[in-house]
Amino acid sequence: DNKLNFDWGNGDSSYRWLCEYIPPLNEWVYLTITRDVNGRYLYVNGDFHSSTAIPGGPIPGTNTSKIMLMRDSTASRYYTNGIIDEVRIYNTARSAAWIKTCYNNQSNPDSFYTINSEESY
Repeated sequence: DNKLNFDWGNGDSSYRWLCEYIPPLNEWVYLTITRDVNGRYLYVNGDFHSSTAIPGGPIPGTNTSKIMLMRDSTASRYYTNGIIDEVRIYNTARSAAWIKTCYNNQSNPDSFYTINSEESY
């Protein structure tokens, strides 16, 4: 169905969230997923897209599960044909403002600085 899935497991259980978002073909997209004790949140190009109340448990320090991208986390199937440019994993959920700023920094870096004209003496 080409919709984005996000699985979160703690080594003992896994919780799948079908995000209802279909990434466009042949177009760069900045996706951010955060989770906290209240749920999971999807941002597309810096803007909030959707959420769910399924939080998933924290990953214990003894977890030996692999991090998997672009495939099903419970079986060797549903591989995705695409390219991931960059992945960042943080130990805290980022705010909507932080996510928007990161997106703007990537898509429009000129919005973060100005250069005045040269002064003559």
